Amino acid sequence: MNARALAATGLVALLALLALLALQEYGAAGAADERGSGDDVVPVATIAPGSAAAPTGTRTAQADSQFEIPRRNAGPGKRDVFAPHSWAPPPRPVVKPKPAPAAPPPPPPPPSAPALTLVFLGQLQVAGEATVYYLAQGDRVHAVSVGDTIDDVYRVLAPEGRALALLYLPLNIKQLLPMRQSPS
Repeated sequence: MNARALAATGLVALLALLALLALQEYGAAGAADERGSGDDVVPVATIAPGSAAAPTGTRTAQADSQFEIPRRNAGPGKRDVFAPHSWAPPPRPVVKPKPAPAAPPPPPPPPSAPALTLVFLGQLQVAGEATVYYLAQGDRVHAVSVGDTIDDVYRVLAPEGRALALLYLPLNIKQLLPMRQSPS
């Protein structure tokens, strides 16, 4: 073996020794963290002083058991570099289907005029003049003709058969007020 190969072998042996010492320190520090003290820590490997690196080629079961590193869980704040890792993508999250949107409420009914509070009392027809209709609302009596307004709420339109047509001005809705025949 030439000098170059011998130097390379010595360098490899030195690196192996440093790696074993580092693992021993790491194992002792980790065990001390788990147990509370490092007094009862068993060394990972022992090498007698003055001995060369382990011979290559032959290994015994006893030598193999000296180099076994027990697996342990990493403490809080530490990462276990020997933990198994899967490169498979994580499972997709389960997405609950959204409930169907509720049907919109039906449109509100169109506005309507309030019930008529007017009562037909009678009418006066004079030849050549407009007919005057007498309507009561509570304790008030209104004398109106076609086209007149009552309290800015109703406008008198025209008689339609046996009813008087009134226009409810706020909503522009036509209403019919029944006319009673006065006994003659």
